[in-house]
Amino acid sequence: MRKRKKKKAQQKVFRPHFHKTPIIQNMTLKTSAIALFFAFSLFSCATKSANITKAPSMNPVYVTNKAKVYPLSPDAIESEVEGYQMFSGHFSLKKREMDFSSPLYLQADKEGVLIMLLTDFGVEAGTIAYDGEKTIVKSNFFPSKMKGEYIILDLQNAYYSADALEAHYKKAGLFFCENETGETKVRTISDKNKIIEQITISPDFIQIKNLLRNYEYRLTTVEN
Repeated sequence: MRKRKKKKAQQKVFRPHFHKTPIIQNMTLKTSAIALFFAFSLFSCATKSANITKAPSMNPVYVTNKAKVYPLSPDAIESEVEGYQMFSGHFSLKKREMDFSSPLYLQADKEGVLIMLLTDFGVEAGTIAYDGEKTIVKSNFFPSKMKGEYIILDLQNAYYSADALEAHYKKAGLFFCENETGETKVRTISDKNKIIEQITISPDFIQIKNLLRNYEYRLTTVEN
């Protein structure tokens, strides 16, 4: 008798479907909203590749439709952070307001930035990693052409040195300003007299509001 070959167990891959239980459906809807946020809000800027001088393995960030910068070196960090955060916010897509909320793990230090998006059950949904030379995006939910440098620069605007940021944006013809009141700092990035982005930093959260792209989100510290 011939021995039957044992079939190798196929590795299950989670693929979202909207016909599952309400818990899975809710998780998928929230993840889809975040994916749409990354696809249409952070990266909805006009770019012309012919005019881009690329840094090695790095995409430029268009702060306005014309002015572009690259993420700063990790050694420019001022406030290191490591821990769980609640990532929540809203954005406009074709005149429709959309909200999103999801836990994530954030680590930012002199080695780089790591963002790990999580589901409500603590399962990894995607990661964005930056080491000063390249940005790597890994996720089945994020758009395949997503440029992680945009979210990295947003976080650098909050956690990196004000002096380093001011010099960085000045090279692109933009103005960076920081005002401090008590324990709260408010940073702005402006093009001439027009504010492009406002970053509010408090002991418990950071809030980033982009007036040009019409999105806003908050990272709130979650106690372990």
